[in-house]
Order: sequence, then C-alpha cells, then structure tokens
Amino acid sequence: GAYVINRLDGEKVPVWIADYVLLTYGTGVVMGVPAHDERDFVFAHKYNLPIKVVVAPPDWHGEELEEAYIEPGTMVNSVQFNGLSSGKGNAKDSIRASGKYLEFLFIYSGIVKSKGNLGAYTLTHPVSLHY
Repeated sequence: GAYVINRLDGEKVPVWIADYVLLTYGTGVVMGVPAHDERDFVFAHKYNLPIKVVVAPPDWHGEELEEAYIEPGTMVNSVQFNGLSSGKGNAKDSIRASGKYLEFLFIYSGIVKSKGNLGAYTLTHPVSLHY
C-alpha cells in the first residue's frame, strides 16, 4: 500500500482512504490522529492499526487508551516536543515551538494555520507519497 514518511522521525505512515473525511475542514491535507479523534479511533480499531498517543492525559503511564483522548494534556511521542503542554493557555506556545522547528528544518515555508485544539496545520508544500 501507499505510505508517507514522517519527516520528524523518519517513520513510515500508511495512507488509508476513509468515507468520513470532512470536506469542509481544511484544504489540501487530511490528518489522522487515532488517539485523539473519535472517528479515527474507531477506524484504527476496526482495521487493527497502531494508535500512538501524542497528547497524554494526566497520570498516563503508557497504557493503551480505551477511547480517544480529546482534552488538553502533555505532549508525548513527539520527538523534542515531549513535555510541552497542549492545554488551553499553553497550546499557542507548543504550536509555536513545533512550527518554528518545522520551519527550521525547511519542511515547509509560509503561513501555518492552527486548526482545532490539538494544533493541526495546513501546510504550503505537498507531502511525498510512496508506493
């Protein structure tokens, strides 16, 4: 199947097609966050896909989530952003830090727009798709 490369950690990420994508949300990029979106969580369980937590609930110690965690928390499994808060009031700092890092790596340039409480981005450069 098709996959993309996560440019932050080099991990291969499979590309899936789903029928629940919201056409009115964002442009040009579709994101999947199974640990932090109810639809993605159900989809990942249905197809036995890995669910990587990137925003940890309070007192989380690496255990598997029983449902999508959609509240603010602490960033984990996020390379050098581990430990940053995704919470209200601090979310702009973690989004700004990760955006600055991505700009530094020349992954993209131009305007970065924050979407939702987990800080998804609209990128100005397309993702490379591999088969």
